[in-house]
Amino acid sequence: MFDLFDIKGVEQFKNRLKETRKEQGYTQESFAEALHLDSRTQVTNWERNKSSSLMHLSDFVEVCKELKVDPNYLLGFSDDRSTNDKEIADTTHLTIDSVRVLKESH
Repeated sequence: MFDLFDIKGVEQFKNRLKETRKEQGYTQESFAEALHLDSRTQVTNWERNKSSSLMHLSDFVEVCKELKVDPNYLLGFSDDRSTNDKEIADTTHLTIDSVRVLKESH
């Protein structure tokens, strides 16, 4: 679970961000461009385990949208990356309706 005061939670967030970005074929520079950032430095800082800089909430929302990743995954609340109900249903062998019911019960 993500905790701003727990260095392991921050490290997990940064590692998941970096892994997801790379898996989707983004370099730090191309990801910064996709997010309309001035330079890749911000992305570099977000991903550094030693860096104490965390992204702003508005940046976090845009990162999740661009990577098409569930925010709960990046924060460590879930191991499910997808925001797509059909993809989740296919992966878990549940119906789409069951996935939606489970999401709503959170």
